Amino acid sequence: MENKKVLILTATFGMGHQAVSKAIKDEIAAAYLGYSIEIVDLFEIINPSLKLALQKGYNVLTREFEELYNFFYYYKSSAKHNLIDGLIYKGYQKKFNYYIQTTNPQIVISTFPMTSGFMSRFKQQHESDIPLITVITDVVDSWEWVHEDTDRYFVPTQEVRDRLRLKGIPSYRISVTGIPVRKAFKVGQPKSRFTMKKNILIMSSAMGKIKFDQSFLEQLSMIDEAHFTIVTGTDTSLYDSLKHFHFSNITILGYVEDIATLMAEADLIYTKPGGVTLFEAINTELPLLVQDTAVGQESANIAFIKSREIGVIVEAPDHFIRILKEILDDDLKLYQFRNNMYSLKKEFDQNAIISALLA
Repeated sequence: MENKKVLILTATFGMGHQAVSKAIKDEIAAAYLGYSIEIVDLFEIINPSLKLALQKGYNVLTREFEELYNFFYYYKSSAKHNLIDGLIYKGYQKKFNYYIQTTNPQIVISTFPMTSGFMSRFKQQHESDIPLITVITDVVDSWEWVHEDTDRYFVPTQEVRDRLRLKGIPSYRISVTGIPVRKAFKVGQPKSRFTMKKNILIMSSAMGKIKFDQSFLEQLSMIDEAHFTIVTGTDTSLYDSLKHFHFSNITILGYVEDIATLMAEADLIYTKPGGVTLFEAINTELPLLVQDTAVGQESANIAFIKSREIGVIVEAPDHFIRILKEILDDDLKLYQFRNNMYSLKKEFDQNAIISALLA
């Protein structure tokens, strides 16, 4: 089979876009297509110093200035041609075009809105027929993801597909794939969930609103019917502050490579509503307990969790313990959440990515 160069364009804003890119790369590589696959950060192409500044700005805005972040987010998501991205395109399109011309990919896959925009403009300016596939990484249909000369859209849900069709995208260009996750998350559940002592996985990193301290751990330690695994991730200072506490039903972990195994062993996960974590849980059929947020794309993910009945939303930090106890006592509710996730997975076209490459 002909060797093709596949370029996956992404950006490091949160970990979601990168995680999706790696999942796609693994899926293509596992199909033995003989393709050369490279993941490249857009800002490494156009301006590495801009990358660092935008990353810091994104983190500060989403954690401390949600209203200001949402002002920019909803403006970009509702405007078909927004001035903010337009200025970046104007300043860096030539540099992007030069990169594409010199690397000469046969297929481009985009997991970040602006990378789709740059590639779309390249195709128009150079009358290029390089296929552009856009993979949407939250449960959204924002205009910032929609660009002319996009050949295929891989979207998380049927709802997003339908809303894109209302925006004028032909149905034959849209495939419902879920948000791509690594194969490890697609393995069936290894054990029955009707157990006497339930396993609760808590993803504490980037949570922000729950204060993880001795008092919080003591509250968890009094819930005898559950064992808690708290993963602090890249937050090394949080891990250092918690690792000295010892409770028989609480395990404290730092950065963990194999989150898939922890999810497979859990009965419930408490996390923030990021798109990738949401679909990792769906694929693992792991019910969600999710921290409420006003951050634009995450609030859309929360609306989806509610509408599909696959989890419970914690609207305020001081509600967490009460809601947790209620759901732990309700095996029927947990079963319903898992069953809804099982049904939801049937909507995903698991072969869409490979089929698109072969086409």
